[in-house]
Amino acid sequence: MTIDMKKVRYIFMMAAAVLLAAACNHDADEMTIPSTTPAFKAHSDVVVNSNTENETLTLAWTPAKFGEKTQVDYTITATLDGKSQQIGQSRDTCLLSMTNAELFKQLGITEVGDYAVTFSLNAAASIGTSKKAEDMTVNFKFDHNAYLWVPNSGQGDDFASASRLLQKNDGKGKHFYGYVYLEGNSQVGIRLSSQPSAEGTIYGAGSATGKLVAGANAAAIKLDAGLYYFDVDLKNLSYVAIPLNRVGLVGDMNGWGGSGDTPMVYNPKDKTWYATAKVEKNQSYKVRFNNMWDIPAGADKYNLSLGESPKNLVVASNTNLTVATTGVVGFTLNLNDYPYTITETLIKENSDALYAATSVGGWDYSNAPMLKKVASGEYLGCVTMASAGTVLFSTMRSSSGSIYGGTETAIAKGSTANPIALAAGTYMIDINLNTMKMTAELVKTVAMKGAAINATLTCAAAGKYTLTNTFAATDFYKIVLTTDAMTVNGASLSEFAFGGSCLELVYGGDELLMKKDQHSLDLRLGLSYYNQMYIDGLMKDFDLYPTEVGVTGDFGDISWDMGKSPQLPGDKKTGIYKGYVSMYKATYGFKFTVQKSNTWYGGSETSANNYSIGSDNGDNLKIADGLYFWTVDLAKKTAIAIPMTRVALIGDATPSGWGPQDTEMKYNPETGKYELTVALTAPGAMKIRFNGDWTYNLGGDPANLQHNSSDNIAVSAAGTYFLQLDLTHTPYTLVMTKK
Repeated sequence: MTIDMKKVRYIFMMAAAVLLAAACNHDADEMTIPSTTPAFKAHSDVVVNSNTENETLTLAWTPAKFGEKTQVDYTITATLDGKSQQIGQSRDTCLLSMTNAELFKQLGITEVGDYAVTFSLNAAASIGTSKKAEDMTVNFKFDHNAYLWVPNSGQGDDFASASRLLQKNDGKGKHFYGYVYLEGNSQVGIRLSSQPSAEGTIYGAGSATGKLVAGANAAAIKLDAGLYYFDVDLKNLSYVAIPLNRVGLVGDMNGWGGSGDTPMVYNPKDKTWYATAKVEKNQSYKVRFNNMWDIPAGADKYNLSLGESPKNLVVASNTNLTVATTGVVGFTLNLNDYPYTITETLIKENSDALYAATSVGGWDYSNAPMLKKVASGEYLGCVTMASAGTVLFSTMRSSSGSIYGGTETAIAKGSTANPIALAAGTYMIDINLNTMKMTAELVKTVAMKGAAINATLTCAAAGKYTLTNTFAATDFYKIVLTTDAMTVNGASLSEFAFGGSCLELVYGGDELLMKKDQHSLDLRLGLSYYNQMYIDGLMKDFDLYPTEVGVTGDFGDISWDMGKSPQLPGDKKTGIYKGYVSMYKATYGFKFTVQKSNTWYGGSETSANNYSIGSDNGDNLKIADGLYFWTVDLAKKTAIAIPMTRVALIGDATPSGWGPQDTEMKYNPETGKYELTVALTAPGAMKIRFNGDWTYNLGGDPANLQHNSSDNIAVSAAGTYFLQLDLTHTPYTLVMTKK
């Protein structure tokens, strides 16, 4: 039986430990005693810091049986970097508990870092025989920084992806602070945890507002959805949660707030904030909140502005940030996790979209609804006017782009173009810059349509549509808007289907999935840059299958870490995933994994390199060292590996040209990469080809190579290069070092 290396947190509370110990006793009254080998209970990663070093770590296992009544002594050994240390013994008791600090002391861990500790278990019977369990590896992350994780109902109470609060370095002990965005359209329930798992120390709502209580069953703190700054004092079990209704840039670009901060827009897809501004190099600025420097909270005031460094923003820093370039810049702010960062991207006019800023929306181009290009010079999208007003269109998410206004029958270009008047309502708008005309048709109905779904949403307010419905079956659908007939790209249309994601619905997007059951929908159309839909109060997508599947094992440096696993991209409708994985030096094998749901697919080999797999079922899979192209079918529960026995370059930049021969790369077991020193010509192009067969090739960006890409790998400078191709991790990368 191969060990199941699933990393699911299994730290027991002491009460549970006592129960387990009792359950492990070898009952003297047993009539029939089987012979069984002990096995560790699965255990996931552990974070150790000043806040968690004294938390209890418990290793648990199933009892060993020897076919007759006997006393059993268990010995537990920990191995780190090849050095083994006995860490404990027990007699007829199937668990060992110690603090994280005690384990680290025994293993000599004193420096911050990541440590993979392998635990071994030997069971010795008084009758003179013994049994050994399969080893179990647990990853420990040692960090001087202490955190509190903030799982909440807005993100599915998922500990692993929760935002973190950082411990303050103020000499006050257990004092934590930071920003957390609570997703949803109503109240959100939050808890605090010392670990990114449910088995850390949990804190919830205390006896009064602003008070905390510790305990696994503590009630959630209820807050309205939105952005908050948290200040948590675990010593006194108290907290402050300050609502932040506006995020903005303030600085030389806007007279330090004289004309108001430049607002930033929340992007739910990547959990960042975005704004555009016309700036000059070396201008100073900061990020601030609620359009003020000092935000009142009870009797106190908080300066929550961010400055210091773009790569490590510091709260209330006296140091301003400095603009790195001149032009129209997009600023992207990360408040989702430490370190807080802000990045700058010089933006140019976009030929693929127009942005509809309105007088009703305060001429906010950063958050203007987007019209998507449907043909050369023609754009289509949804725009809502909450009241009568005017609209202008820009080629940027900024007023610095090319501006279009005028009238519906005579579009004019230029900053002096008159805004176009529109009455209140939600419109499908078509802008044709070839004919310089605009068509705006009011949306009559909004419905969900699929093979087994046809339900109309009710307009609750301008641009807001709702539906509560019991869906009889799980089905794919799109959001369909109907209008009077209008000509789009030469065709007469009266229905417009939106899809893609509930976080960003776009015209022509992929079908969405609705699960069987009663669900409430809250749809927002044409009100901002993002068309979005809440399902049951959360902005989420249902998936029939995940968007990617990982290959997780102890090959290479993956060490059973889902976060490091190579990912196979796939189709969430069919559940089929494909990709390359270089798999060498595995001891216990591998499984297919879905990190988001912490799902592990094991199974068995049915024929050479063909496997039957099942969710949370089956042993680890085994395969010979080598490079493979995997096809995993979650619908059929099968996996097929095709050996890639030749990895080679081909193209006019290479010595072999475009074939029929190619230039082989060799696997280096020391680096785990495919390598080659080769003279390349320029300008030229090449691809990575496998098995001398164009069915299997990689191309495109060397930092993100794609299977069967239509793009080649460009070579811009001739010379001798040392190439390293990494196929153990994703994205696939080719590092080209010129000698």
